[in-house]
Amino acid sequence: MGLTNGHSLLGVGIYTVREAARLTRVSAPRIHRLLRGYTWQLQPGIRKQSPPVIAGQLHVNGGQLELGFLDMIETMAVNGFLAARVPWRDVRLAHKAAQELLKVSHPFATHKFKTGSKDILLAIGEETESRTLLNLVTNQLVFERFVSPYLREAIDYDELAKAWWPKGRDRAVVIDPARRFGQPIITQGVPTAILAEAHDAGRSVESIARWYEVDEQAVRDALDFENDLAA
Repeated sequence: MGLTNGHSLLGVGIYTVREAARLTRVSAPRIHRLLRGYTWQLQPGIRKQSPPVIAGQLHVNGGQLELGFLDMIETMAVNGFLAARVPWRDVRLAHKAAQELLKVSHPFATHKFKTGSKDILLAIGEETESRTLLNLVTNQLVFERFVSPYLREAIDYDELAKAWWPKGRDRAVVIDPARRFGQPIITQGVPTAILAEAHDAGRSVESIARWYEVDEQAVRDALDFENDLAA
């Protein structure tokens, strides 16, 4: 396992396909398709290859596909576009165009995108009610008031996504690639899985909070999160 550019894994996040599918609610086959591409039969004896949409942050070792944090955010973004009935072809074209315009490998992990009427739109200029957006497929400008955000998730950004609050910012659970290799934790740093294991072993919320020196509400948030994952 390692970064494609050979740099440190710190701040990248590491997720198996199964973990990413549980966290994002995106199916494992779709994740494989996005990061590995796929082939299909055009006619008997002739197969076509479709390349990956997302440039994975991590090497693939021994056939094991793993995702970085930005890969996971882009996976949710693409899934959101497809749910808005944007065609696969347009998603691919928009991603490539956005890479060239923004000069980043994971453009859908920025906060600059919207959807509207089966289109993928890139916000231009300052964030105002009347700012314009560029349709990355047709290369036409539209007004923002006619569209909606592509990804209705609580995500913190610098240039790119840096942390995801899967239960919302008013809950204590965060996924931050700079902490615990991106595993879900409460804001005080304890992995949600560890808190859930303690609860499954019969310990009360109050005793868990005392043992780990964390807030009781944070423990409850962690248990809610883990229960949702198991559902």
